[in-house]
Amino acid sequence: MRINKTFEKCLCGAMFSLIGYCAFSSVKDSINANKEFVENASKEIKSKDAKRYKRIVDSINAGKVVDNSELWKKEVKLMRDSLFIDSIAKTNYAKGAQMVRDSIKNLSKIK
Repeated sequence: MRINKTFEKCLCGAMFSLIGYCAFSSVKDSINANKEFVENASKEIKSKDAKRYKRIVDSINAGKVVDNSELWKKEVKLMRDSLFIDSIAKTNYAKGAQMVRDSIKNLSKIK
């Protein structure tokens, strides 16, 4: 009877150890993925929008915001949206300028 109780305790201990190891491994992978995302996001922002990067880093250093993946995810999205809108504006400006040049050119042909 005593051997069965000892075996049962060893088996339970082994199961809890295995569960703990799996949970730790999963959490460790998640933390590494978050660190990698933050690193990649900060590099992208730094290369494309230096002013935004400086503002974010200054805010983190001042303690105004917490340095986490959610912050960087939000800032990357805002930066990409801003660049997309700028691209559309520049394209439309170029098209408008070309239409003005064409109108002036056609007007000079009429006279």
